[in-house]
Amino acid sequence: MSNAKTQPLTDLERFDLLQAMFPGELSDDDAGWDAMEDLVYDKFNIDAEDFDRLVGHLVMCAPVMGSPLTGAQHHVLGSVSLSDGQQQIMAAVKREAAIQQETKPAEECDHDWEDMGDGTMACTYPDCSATRPKRHEDDEEA
Repeated sequence: MSNAKTQPLTDLERFDLLQAMFPGELSDDDAGWDAMEDLVYDKFNIDAEDFDRLVGHLVMCAPVMGSPLTGAQHHVLGSVSLSDGQQQIMAAVKREAAIQQETKPAEECDHDWEDMGDGTMACTYPDCSATRPKRHEDDEEA
């Protein structure tokens, strides 16, 4: 699950998701909107607000899809179809994905110290920014 903040469904997201989950059970007119909360209770035995919070959390567990146009990454729930070997989804609910990048552990550096002339020593290896105070033994090595 990503670290993005969860948020409950909006009424429109709830309506679109229920239509995707139960095709033909909710009409597109006012009667469908009026029947929406009853359908949630009949199918799940919870009120619409609890359903909205629950699905708001569940969507964050959904796979991340990338937009081919913008490159934006979102968790999505909706109707899936296949076209020309490509999976496409008509998202009823989408939430921004905050994916944590895996960080590689820093490689150990053998440090090749150079006198900076100000009482400090700095490593000369690329990608190493280590510094330390100059020590007495540094003069003996030279």
